[in-house]
Amino acid sequence: MWNKVKTLIRRHRSFAITTHVFPDGDAVGSELALAQILRRLGKKVLVVNEHPLPKIYRFLDPRRTAKVHAKKLEACIEKCDVVFAVDAGSLDRLGRVGITMQRADLRSICIDHHKTNSSFADVNIVDTSAASTGELIYSLAKSLRVPITPHVAKCLFVAAATDTGWFRFPNTTPRTFRMAAELIQSGVKPERIYQAV
Repeated sequence: MWNKVKTLIRRHRSFAITTHVFPDGDAVGSELALAQILRRLGKKVLVVNEHPLPKIYRFLDPRRTAKVHAKKLEACIEKCDVVFAVDAGSLDRLGRVGITMQRADLRSICIDHHKTNSSFADVNIVDTSAASTGELIYSLAKSLRVPITPHVAKCLFVAAATDTGWFRFPNTTPRTFRMAAELIQSGVKPERIYQAV
């Protein structure tokens, strides 16, 4: 499943990561986890969205690395080798970042779990059996053999917990719980995440 993505990661140095307008917990957790995974591989990463991170998720980005799209950032986006769009079903859901990406004709990878995904990217990893996009980012980290750090674990736990209604919704599967168990082993404190969100 991940071969094309891994090839693009190996061949390129700079990546932009974005998500849908008005990002939710899965969107924020997935993009910030992916950013850390790529940085661990020595890649240059720009996280940029149409809208700012909601206040309740800003604890996942204490250094304020996630940027809001602005004219001055367009050149930075255009210089990236590849754009990752996570948890987004269509190009228009990316707002102005999608417009910039399309205008610059950048290589693109979409990682998503929604049935309505339009397969708008050059490489589309869409798994509708996943409870969250965070589950897919976790799978990518495993495939890349990148260790799950406490910070990545926190981001992925937020992604999974919020998109499953704190593991109450029907999309919650044994795979979801296996991932959550490992994230807790990696240092996540579920009660603290719940209080923060």
